[in-house]
Amino acid sequence: MKKFAMIIAMMAIAIGTFAQVSFFPVKKDVVKGTDTIRVTDSSEVIRVYGGMLSGITCKTETGKFGGFTGIRLGGDGSWDFAKWGSVKAFGGIQINPGDTAVPLDHFEGIYAVVKPFKNLSIFAGRMATLPTEQRPYPLTGAGQFETWTEGQIPGGCENIKLEYQVTKSFQLAAGLAKRNNVLEYSGRVIFKAAQLSGWYSEKEIGSALTISKGRLYTVLVYKQVEVAPNLKEQVAANILTLTINKKHGISFYNDLGFHLEKDHPLSRGECGLLKDLGAYGLVGLGWDYQPGHQWIVGYLYIHL
Repeated sequence: MKKFAMIIAMMAIAIGTFAQVSFFPVKKDVVKGTDTIRVTDSSEVIRVYGGMLSGITCKTETGKFGGFTGIRLGGDGSWDFAKWGSVKAFGGIQINPGDTAVPLDHFEGIYAVVKPFKNLSIFAGRMATLPTEQRPYPLTGAGQFETWTEGQIPGGCENIKLEYQVTKSFQLAAGLAKRNNVLEYSGRVIFKAAQLSGWYSEKEIGSALTISKGRLYTVLVYKQVEVAPNLKEQVAANILTLTINKKHGISFYNDLGFHLEKDHPLSRGECGLLKDLGAYGLVGLGWDYQPGHQWIVGYLYIHL
């Protein structure tokens, strides 16, 4: 434990502390980022996670340098109380040294899973909704540097969902959530390598399509959000990662965001290359665009 704390402290000091928040695109299965510990036969597993994402930015217009550092620690576990049911829980903290706005953040959830029939599963509690499952799990490397596109999908909250496995490669699901005291309805279809979900509430309507097959991983999101009376924001986004050299773990990524209600809809974009370091983490180099501003961005993710 002392060694673990010392490593975190040394890394934080060595890379520096900055206030910029960034999203780092990566295919979900590139960095698993979890260690598994079996406690007893009935308590299936407890998993622990530790990761640090740091980077440096250079504004192309001025040559001014900046950077960011984020450390995430957490774990999850499950208890099988019967052959047909279990209870699962997860939680974590995000430490952002130097960020005066959000220096420390946290997330947690607990839910029950019941399988009354072989092909039917019922989930209830504070957890991911059906669309949220198309975002990377927060206690992984991919979750720590979630892309801007994936971040447009609603997060977890109190909800109940039903999943029916029609065949091995075909699943139907429906869900009901309570988000900010407003009911949210959702549905999802999974067929082979594709997932399509949709959600609806009085404040927001949207859909997300995920395709993950071979070297390709892409997510397309559209949503319409009521930000004020008679004022709606329309967002379209796409993240695409493509493995261009599997042997050396090199991938290309492109993350685009559009606000369709504006005269110039392209609101942000980032593209670049990632290098998988296996169990140790990732490095990356990219170009970040926003109207009137451009950055060259370097990334370093370390699995602690």
